[in-house]
Amino acid sequence: MDPEQSRRDGAHRGADAAPARAVRRRRPRLPRNRTLVITLCLTVAAGFVVTIGVLGHSGAAGCPRTPLPEGRVREQSRYRAVDAKQLIPGTPRSLVICRYGGSESTGWNLRLRSGLSVDHRDIARVVQGVRVPLKPGDHSCPLLATMRHTSLIAGYTDAPDLVASISDGCGTLGNGILRAYFASGAARSALFASLPHG
Repeated sequence: MDPEQSRRDGAHRGADAAPARAVRRRRPRLPRNRTLVITLCLTVAAGFVVTIGVLGHSGAAGCPRTPLPEGRVREQSRYRAVDAKQLIPGTPRSLVICRYGGSESTGWNLRLRSGLSVDHRDIARVVQGVRVPLKPGDHSCPLLATMRHTSLIAGYTDAPDLVASISDGCGTLGNGILRAYFASGAARSALFASLPHG
């Protein structure tokens, strides 16, 4: 056999006998800024889910199925002074009117009847109409009278949102700090006349 041919054949067999090396493919790493964006998106999504869980299912105009508690959604003492003077202080950027009712069929629990998001062009007028003469204080009310209830949910740019409530039957109002009732029947009529209906 030709020595040169023998050498080539041996080299070929040696190459076949060599163990194959596993090829490792490195997973591409995301740039740091892209990783940060993904993390922020997941955080915002989680917060949105938590918010839905707290408020429950919403109905007309985004109103909760049952009334929210009066007051700021995040209590901050620096707003107590302004909240004590007006049911809806300042000029909110958004205003939602939620009307609730209850009866024996609902177990005397308030349930959403209607909801309306006030047009941004009308918010200032509606808020001004809500500022009727009031008398500080609260009084007891028969159960049947409490079954008509209106919530005003005011959204602010520079402050936590505020939930104010009006017990239609009792004539009492509150926003977590202010507790009052209408100074007169005329004041009561003027306030309800200022609230648009959906």
